[in-house]
Amino acid sequence: LLLGGILWLYLQGKRFGAPRLEPIQAKATGDVYIRGMASLYQWAGLKQESLAIQLEGLLRETNLRMGLSPKASRAELWEQIEKRMGPTACKGLQDLADQVEGLTPPVKRSSFLRISQALQKWKEELEEWTRNRSGR
Repeated sequence: LLLGGILWLYLQGKRFGAPRLEPIQAKATGDVYIRGMASLYQWAGLKQESLAIQLEGLLRETNLRMGLSPKASRAELWEQIEKRMGPTACKGLQDLADQVEGLTPPVKRSSFLRISQALQKWKEELEEWTRNRSGR
């Protein structure tokens, strides 16, 4: 009877003993993500396309944070950024967009990393600006 009870508990998946604590996972930084994606896109030969996608996502998010429609024109976006974040921020994003759109294949890995990091940095600055503006 005792053996049957132990077998039944075993089959039910019951644990005997103290629970084990899971190790805390270190959170990856944006730089690690960018380098990983750079390697993947380099392997696939899609660096230029990746930068274009990153830029469009950033512009769409910037539109939303500026209170514009996701499909607002660039001229409207530049005007709002200059008005709300200042001319330096506006010029920085314009230059970044020009760099991405002016790339010609093949895109060097160093250029890809530099521009990807600049796009990520701008996104982080936008998030910081939004946090500061909302008082969080």
